[in-house]
Amino acid sequence: MHKIGIIGHKTENLQDPEFAEKELHRTLDIITFQYKDDCAINLGGDRGIDLWAGNYCLEKYIKYHLFLPCLPNKFSEFWYDEQKNILNKQLEAARAVTICSSESNIEFERDVTLIDNSSFIICFWSGKKIGRTFEAIKYGLKANKIILDGFDELKLITNSNIKKEGKYGNF
Repeated sequence: MHKIGIIGHKTENLQDPEFAEKELHRTLDIITFQYKDDCAINLGGDRGIDLWAGNYCLEKYIKYHLFLPCLPNKFSEFWYDEQKNILNKQLEAARAVTICSSESNIEFERDVTLIDNSSFIICFWSGKKIGRTFEAIKYGLKANKIILDGFDELKLITNSNIKKEGKYGNF
């Protein structure tokens, strides 16, 4: 079974959330067409890309595994009620749930576990060289994972891409 990790920004860090959600759905459609029933999506359960992907998986009956940095009530402590309800629905329907730590809310540890348990990664990254998504990409590359850009036709992200000026260098 192919385990495909999805990582990306929280809603507030996305320049165009509608475009991001549309691209996420398009990407999941491509993946499920390619792999049919031989895939499961690994998700981090966070606001933004993760919750949208979970909802789409529920809607399309796609198998998924949730990786949370800590217990759900601590993880979603400061979320809106609607966001908490979405997470709870996704927890109930998940094929599997992994709680990376019962004490701390260390999202990077969750990302490492998700990446380590994925065949390859699709990331929805703005190109900024800071933040959790960028750190997860760097870790994935060090772990020799294939990382594809969900915003750019599943273009391969390499070490040289993340070292250049801009997302893929100056064009």
